[in-house]
Amino acid sequence: MSETNVINQLAKKMGQPDVAYPNYYVWLVLVSSLDIMMTWIILFVGGSEANPIAESVINMWGLGGMIAFKFALVIFFIVMCEWISRKKKETGRLLASCGIMISAFPSILAAGYLIIHFF
Repeated sequence: MSETNVINQLAKKMGQPDVAYPNYYVWLVLVSSLDIMMTWIILFVGGSEANPIAESVINMWGLGGMIAFKFALVIFFIVMCEWISRKKKETGRLLASCGIMISAFPSILAAGYLIIHFF
């Protein structure tokens, strides 16, 4: 059974319509998780957070706050994609795709910094 079927079957059991882009959301959660991990590694080796809002969250609440902040943003983004998809299907798909690419960029950049720093 595919991920799409599992997610949409769960939505139907809860009386909700099908999720518009379940596979996109899996990728979004993956790259967002990688962003958290790479940020923590960068901080561990003495680097700093480039995003001033995220830096404030980390300074106030640590790793737990960073995780909660990141996934609150992910949930908000998914809700927006779903809302837009009800009006304009392709616009929602484009937004989801762009969100994945934008969310992947910091992890790719961090990996590059770590490679340069350690090799």
